[in-house]
Amino acid sequence: MENSKEAYQYFALEKRSSLDTSAMENQTKKLSSMKPPPNDAFYMVHLLFLLFGIMHLLPISFFVTANDYWMYKFRNTSAETIDPNDRSQLQSYFASGSTIAQSVPTIICLMLSTIFGYKIRARTRVLASLFVLASSFILSTVLIKINTDSCEYGIR
Repeated sequence: MENSKEAYQYFALEKRSSLDTSAMENQTKKLSSMKPPPNDAFYMVHLLFLLFGIMHLLPISFFVTANDYWMYKFRNTSAETIDPNDRSQLQSYFASGSTIAQSVPTIICLMLSTIFGYKIRARTRVLASLFVLASSFILSTVLIKINTDSCEYGIR
């Protein structure tokens, strides 16, 4: 009984090592047949991701740091005196509203990209997202120049 148990363990060990060797040989053949990664001589990938990061973070940082501007822009225009402690509804909810307005589309686009991303080429996805971010930045810059005092109607 003892000899058969040892023989079985030896046979199992021998079989496992032969499987490991053949699996390693197959993996080595696959790796050697793969093409080398493309050469990025001008660091275009790095520059593209830098541009993408700047285009994503720049408008957000503009919106966050311009708090005094937004408090002026969303002030109660029907009030005769300006009291910094008496905020309109737009002033009170701007920070949370802008966070939600930024987070919800980001999450939706992330889920869509995860589900359908393999169907669209990476270059097309990156260029489309850069175009959307640049368009939103230009649109927000244009809307800053428009006088909205007559549009607020003294919202409280």
